[in-house]
Amino acid sequence: MITQDRINELREVAKAATPGPWDARCREFSNTELPRNIWTEYGYIAKTENCDQVQNATHIATFNPTQVLELLDHIEVYQKVLKTVANMGDPFIREIAKEALK
Repeated sequence: MITQDRINELREVAKAATPGPWDARCREFSNTELPRNIWTEYGYIAKTENCDQVQNATHIATFNPTQVLELLDHIEVYQKVLKTVANMGDPFIREIAKEALK
């Protein structure tokens, strides 16, 4: 399970980065190299070596700081729910919740 310390660390990294959304674009500069750039509403922020790395650029753009913060918020909510369930009700359900929190 992701710890609260790790969530806090990831949250700080995401807050320090350029906010999302980000976009992965390919622009031709020559016949051999097709850089794929990562853009935000603030402008260009990164570049992969070529468009063959489209999956990497898309991954980077998709997991922008705004998206990461939203995911971390969801993780924290689910962990709180599991902790509540782990301390109440049916023993079988409590054990499932405790296992999920490991």
